Amino acid sequence: MKKRITISIVLIAVIALTFAALLIHSQFSSLQTHLQTQIVELQNRNEELENQNADLQNQTIWLQDQNRKLQGQISQLLEQLSGNCCSPVKIIAFGWDGGFYPIVGVTLYHPINVTVKNYAAVNVSGLSLTVKLINKYDNSQIGTSGGTYRIDPLQPGEARQIVVGAYTAIGTSLDDAACVVTLKSGNTVLDEWTRSIS
Repeated sequence: MKKRITISIVLIAVIALTFAALLIHSQFSSLQTHLQTQIVELQNRNEELENQNADLQNQTIWLQDQNRKLQGQISQLLEQLSGNCCSPVKIIAFGWDGGFYPIVGVTLYHPINVTVKNYAAVNVSGLSLTVKLINKYDNSQIGTSGGTYRIDPLQPGEARQIVVGAYTAIGTSLDDAACVVTLKSGNTVLDEWTRSIS
């Protein structure tokens, strides 16, 4: 009798363990299937995002190319307009600082405040300013040019003050001096101001 009870208990335990193992296996298989489905969905989503990213990069390249073409057209229009004396970008103010600014050794820096305005309805880029001091009677250059000052794109209607300068040596006379400031787009002169500083 005890043997039968022991066998029955062992049999019940085996059946219970088998049932539990089958249940765990079933849940594991279901979880594995669910995870595989999620992995496939994430891979598909990732592929879609990569395709969208590639499309956006292509659009960015296309827009940059269009922007370059538009800037080229604007430069051509500025050249045409400057030839007709009606440039939409002009120098509107000029101020000679007149200060004494030694740089190195015998070199002096002469700052000039120049205000440039964009009267056009579009951004204008590729602008630069050059400055030089000349003798107002014979147009000979005094000292050294301040070089070329690049101007960041001007927004429509924007007026911007830019500090430029020229260089002379200590002892250089500015009694008959005039300052020439030239606004350019590429090699095209858009506006030029000459002002006596003496």
